Amino acid sequence: MDKEARIIALIAQAGRAMVEFEKDFDVIEKGGSQNYVTTVDLRVQRMIAQALEEICPEGILIAEEEGLGKARTAPCFFVLDPIDGTSNLMHGMKHSAISLSMHEAGRYALAIVYDPYLEEMFVANRKGAFLNGAPIRVSSRPLTDALIGFGTNPYDRTRSHENFAALEALFYHCHEIRRSGSAALDLAYVACGRLDGMFEQNLQAWDFSAGRFLVEQAGGRVTDYALNSPDPTCETSLIASNGLIHEQMHGLITGGRNGN
Repeated sequence: MDKEARIIALIAQAGRAMVEFEKDFDVIEKGGSQNYVTTVDLRVQRMIAQALEEICPEGILIAEEEGLGKARTAPCFFVLDPIDGTSNLMHGMKHSAISLSMHEAGRYALAIVYDPYLEEMFVANRKGAFLNGAPIRVSSRPLTDALIGFGTNPYDRTRSHENFAALEALFYHCHEIRRSGSAALDLAYVACGRLDGMFEQNLQAWDFSAGRFLVEQAGGRVTDYALNSPDPTCETSLIASNGLIHEQMHGLITGGRNGN
């Protein structure tokens, strides 16, 4: 089994464990109001981190919990969110995912977003983007027919008025709006055409790194609010789309401003 297959198998195993761990967990407030981690996040991260050390001992891990590493100059690094959608998990919403990207020589090599509840394994590599092994592509819908996902940036509510103003502007120009609580799954859904676009302020690297590669390899476009390519190791405000509606989304979200 090659490295990619081993990593995919690891994430599937971690997803099964996540569903079991969810049956009995504790919640920890980690950075102030509305910012939580569960013991499920911590256990899944430890499981993946230990296995990655065996699969790719030269790799360095950037992860949400426990500060396991920094990797900007490393020849190989991983960006992991053990549970994207922690609030959903806490409330039994069954809409959360494990998100992992692998980078070699400064380039994406692999991205995985796995929803263990639906057993949907989204994978991107340098050959394309796939859902449970079948190729996927972004949609070709115009903005008037588009279903748009968004995030509320719950950890910095001082900018909520900007976010909801952008949401209202988009709402008048698209078919409908959805708030799922998982940026990783929103991006995966853009990649396979279930959503036509998504946006969110101040996403951490582990929230979007894997999803960015999925969208791009499925033929879509991902930028920050200044229309630059986002750094997969840094916090950024993000717009992802099927590419056809990207400029329109950007104009409505930023109000014509070319930046955050």
